[in-house]
Amino acid sequence: MIPPIISKSKNVKTAANLTGLAPSYFDANRSEQAASVVAIRERMVGSFTQVDALHAKRVADGLGLVSVPPPPAAFEHLLLTDKPVKDNARSMENARKDSVIGRRVAILVANHVDGAVISAMSKALQAGGTSIKIIAPRLGEVMSYEGHNYKGEHEGKPIKVDHSLATVSSVLFDAVFIPGGQLSAEILCNDANAVLFVKEAYKHGKAIGACDEGVILLTKAAQFAGTLEGEFQAPGVITCEGDKVDNAFIKRFVATVAQHRFTERTDLESIVA
Repeated sequence: MIPPIISKSKNVKTAANLTGLAPSYFDANRSEQAASVVAIRERMVGSFTQVDALHAKRVADGLGLVSVPPPPAAFEHLLLTDKPVKDNARSMENARKDSVIGRRVAILVANHVDGAVISAMSKALQAGGTSIKIIAPRLGEVMSYEGHNYKGEHEGKPIKVDHSLATVSSVLFDAVFIPGGQLSAEILCNDANAVLFVKEAYKHGKAIGACDEGVILLTKAAQFAGTLEGEFQAPGVITCEGDKVDNAFIKRFVATVAQHRFTERTDLESIVA
């Protein structure tokens, strides 16, 4: 037997029916919650004024606050200034520029990447105390390109991948290196995570090196970043092609990594990353 259809309209119960409260109660409660959120935002921005007044104003504008809230009541116990106090020991700008000890460099790869360049660059960076991580579209291994054998087949060696592009971010590294390899470059250019990785590294003022076909990924990242020239031509970005990929280029990249950050890039504010 088919059960009788019960009209849902008779069984609908509002929150007011269930709690015995009038609808106006819920409207008032929502208003109180909204006011509470605004108050929390104002208190947080007020705290920022004790560190950097300009930063506090930018945050207030972003939150839609009418004005910059005043500092907390206990502000008189702190040293207030519109100009942040500089501590050379904690400053990135004043960090050592002659060493790569402790730096982390990401090498972006895919199948048929230039294994010889990776090996030479890795040895030079690691000799200076740098940590190298191989980043690829997928975990596991990629095959490098070492030329052709007598049968005309591609020859290569397996390269272990440390992280996949989907699970790691450029913010964890101090520099990026993109080796050559036609197929490798094509694969990376079609990977949105690879393009974003390079674009973020550029925006954050990090050293970027690319050689041969690796320059293609660098160019694509620049185009997606919306640069006027369609390429990254700025301090801390070095490229080379063909016979120029030698010890001189490797030493130059190592020296660039030692500089740590390149905040003088003029187009950083216009890049979304």
